[in-house]
Amino acid sequence: MSVEPIVKLLDAVTRLLNVLIWPAVLLFIVIRFGRDFRELLASLGELSLKGAG
Repeated sequence: MSVEPIVKLLDAVTRLLNVLIWPAVLLFIVIRFGRDFRELLASLGELSLKGAG
């Protein structure tokens, strides 16, 4: 048995995981911190600044 097919398989698996991991991390962050992020955006809408004059 040659090492080349094993290396190709490992390369394919790591590329697949590379493609799938970022959306999974992003989904986790949205689910975990979604409510806090919405509250932050809502509080920023209430922010007012005084202009000069």
